[in-house]
Amino acid sequence: EGSLAPVSLTLVLDSSGSMVTNGRMALAQSALNNLIDSYVALGVQLKIKVIDFDTNAGLVYEGTNAADAKAAISAMTAGGITDYADALVLATDEIGHELNPLDAEYLPGYEQKVYFLSDGAPNPPASAGTLVNWQQFIADNHIDAVSVGIEIPDATPDSAAEVALGQVANAGEGAVLVDDANDLSAALSGTVVVTRLEGNVIT
Repeated sequence: EGSLAPVSLTLVLDSSGSMVTNGRMALAQSALNNLIDSYVALGVQLKIKVIDFDTNAGLVYEGTNAADAKAAISAMTAGGITDYADALVLATDEIGHELNPLDAEYLPGYEQKVYFLSDGAPNPPASAGTLVNWQQFIADNHIDAVSVGIEIPDATPDSAAEVALGQVANAGEGAVLVDDANDLSAALSGTVVVTRLEGNVIT
């Protein structure tokens, strides 16, 4: 059997003030830490980036040490508003380094996976251009983007939050809506898919 393709994980977590509601922040942190553990358990070579966003976005961890990535996630605190645009621009920039053969951070052969978790619509509203540029970026570079709505109901018509989160995910996929934050870990565990180098997909 062939070895598993290496994976670059970009974990983008909303840390706005509303994330304190119903313990969403702590449950999201736990879910992302469990997600990292799931990839580690598969024996996948990992590069991990953690982006914390609220009023602003910041890269709080970048490296290959799962324990340090989990510590950075656990250290995040909630406060501020939900600025999707800053988070998506930063994610695009950071992933772009790994896709550029002329960059010192170039990671040839890595599968790029993004997890974007939020409990609300973008505030301020993300411009159409920001979301279109993100969609184009992930499509052009074959990036697997999983967008998760925390305690966002599946309403008809779709809420502003569901629409925006759907535009963060791969085209045609839509957001994963989790009604109860206690179910986040289970929802994320179902997204752990890696590829053997000869082309077979395993979960």
